[in-house]
Amino acid sequence: MSQPALVNTEEVENEAFEQVFERAMSLFEEYLGICRAYGIQPDPNMKLHRATGLNSYYNLADGQISLALPTLKGGTGPLLLLFMKNMLGVDSNAEFLEIMNILVPRLVAHEMGHALRHRYDQFHRDNLWLEEQVANQFAMSIIKRRMRPEHKQRIREVLSRAIASLGAKMEQKDIAIESYRNVIHALNVSQQISDSMLDSVELVRNVFSIDTEDLLRASGQLPEQVVARIESHEAIEQLNEQYSKDSARYMYYHLGWMYFDLLSKQSDYLDEFAVTRLDLKHKLLPEIEMPKFPERIEIRSLFRAYQSLKDRSPLGVRFFYKRYRSSLLARLEQTELNVPGGRVKSDISQLMEMWEESEADPLEFLELISPPELKKLFPAYLAANPDQVPVVPSELPTETDKRLWAYFISGNYDEEALKTAHRLEMLENTPMLRPLPAELQLWLMHRMYRLILDSGESVLWMGERNTDIFILTNGLLEILITDPGKGEGTHVGMLKPGSLFGEYSFITNEALSATIRAVRPSECYVFKGGDMRPMTFDHPTVLAQMAESLAEKLSSANHLLASRNSGNTTELNQLSVKP
Repeated sequence: MSQPALVNTEEVENEAFEQVFERAMSLFEEYLGICRAYGIQPDPNMKLHRATGLNSYYNLADGQISLALPTLKGGTGPLLLLFMKNMLGVDSNAEFLEIMNILVPRLVAHEMGHALRHRYDQFHRDNLWLEEQVANQFAMSIIKRRMRPEHKQRIREVLSRAIASLGAKMEQKDIAIESYRNVIHALNVSQQISDSMLDSVELVRNVFSIDTEDLLRASGQLPEQVVARIESHEAIEQLNEQYSKDSARYMYYHLGWMYFDLLSKQSDYLDEFAVTRLDLKHKLLPEIEMPKFPERIEIRSLFRAYQSLKDRSPLGVRFFYKRYRSSLLARLEQTELNVPGGRVKSDISQLMEMWEESEADPLEFLELISPPELKKLFPAYLAANPDQVPVVPSELPTETDKRLWAYFISGNYDEEALKTAHRLEMLENTPMLRPLPAELQLWLMHRMYRLILDSGESVLWMGERNTDIFILTNGLLEILITDPGKGEGTHVGMLKPGSLFGEYSFITNEALSATIRAVRPSECYVFKGGDMRPMTFDHPTVLAQMAESLAEKLSSANHLLASRNSGNTTELNQLSVKP
């Protein structure tokens, strides 16, 4: 009786190592396609190769990427394997393969980040630390959101053990923290500062433009020697000088950076990377900074622009009425009014900056307390006394006003005006953002980043921390609530185009209470929490709008709970819940 053929263990192991590189090749092609979907054009001649040395790298001379992935087929491959296993404190090939399969997506994406910076003439040869952090940002924009929470947890466990093993061989244990792209997030992940301390530092830094080092020193929560090392930038200088010459240090940096990236609550987006790191700016008209004392002729011209568009563009009508309204309010703040004391002590621009045409406009009541010469700038007078020449474009206050009015009135092609109008319409179609002043809407549209989703791809994961706010513009998203140990989770609602979500976590800073996943190819725009938070201090009425939005969602959730308790599954499936 013949014996079954014995499996050649060596061949199986060889194949497993080769499959790691094959997976890297597949990911490389996938990431190229993702970049092109965002309008980023990698070098068509760039290929992925197996490195012959100990480090992965992007070659500035020939534009090629080489990955240091061990092989059992001879050459330097077995030597590289022994070195890497020793550095990581790993004994078996099976465990090493698990770690490599975890690291490969990040390895590929990191080197692609270098390649794109070089491709778009943004690479700084004299600041390798900066380039490493920018490449990390690109890698996280590609891989972090696509990882399931359980996979992230496994990666964290593996990285934690590998970092501890490698750290035993390093003289300086905190170089990964001190060289990380956002040191306060690294200190938070390593539990050297609390969550509340992290939030406070970020807020004060963004609002007042104070250096992180100054804030950390002022807090008194870190040992003086730690602050001193961070301020000296010693770790960064060492990296720029010699880190690629020391393979153990090189690996320690990258494992530490990846660990901090995966545990921190910061989020990165590919469109954000394109704008901020490749200089692929959104083609939009400039933002508008409101002068403290708008001229009369400018206020009148904005009202005339509003009137001229009444039969042509509802979007243009709303924009120019808001612009007129903001300018008049700014003028009123600097004017002696017919009230005790002469001037209103409150910031009336903030108190009255929200406007919705379906409601009575308190602007009408301000006319009653305005001096006679200013009454001629109010709607009633301007409507009753039209100018012979309705609109003189040169009298409009800003370039953005002039070009948007020309676009709305004539429809002549202006790419930046067209794209500005497109984003403006998107914000106007979002109930929470519709009442915002035109100037604030322009500010927001310069800080909204596109997010493209495939079917089954998640925007947010339940239990994770993310303070960004999203608008769904195309497609369909589902809301899932996962009970521990119950797999995919329970479908509890849908999000349709125009839905805004994420504001609850933005306000409360709590972990996400649901997973949001694309049912079909979809597209969102995201406002980063770090941009939004300082804005809400300047414009507190935005928080009032968020509160109203959350109240509506609470009502929807109550309906959902009632449907679930009554066993009305048909109504449950049809109910649209906004998280």
